Amino acid sequence: MDSQLPAGYTLRMAADSTDFLAFARLAMRYQEWLDVDLCFQDFEDEMASLPGSYAQPAGCILLVSHRSCPDAVPEVVACVAVRPLKGQALSEANCSCPERDAPCDNMAATTAAAHLPSTTHPQQQQQQQQ
Repeated sequence: MDSQLPAGYTLRMAADSTDFLAFARLAMRYQEWLDVDLCFQDFEDEMASLPGSYAQPAGCILLVSHRSCPDAVPEVVACVAVRPLKGQALSEANCSCPERDAPCDNMAATTAAAHLPSTTHPQQQQQQQQ
């Protein structure tokens, strides 16, 4: 998965509570950058109940980490989250790189978005199987 990332960057799926906390921190910084209260989307509850609708297999959270030198601890610097949309055969993808002062303005997050698995809504899967 990392073959197209710049040196020092890694891409992986979030797998545990530490990963979900890292994602939530980036998402909250993204909300601050937006300067919009996302309470109308139940944003705080969504972050508190991760992975929630982003859980596999219908969704996923990808994290991009950066290691400034070989001995450094990697730091999560960008994320992409995908979840199914209710009643639709589409998914919603959110990409955030608050460290860069703008969403998705660096190669690492853009590359992460390109690695998103193609997701099919369960209703569409049933139709395809018939």
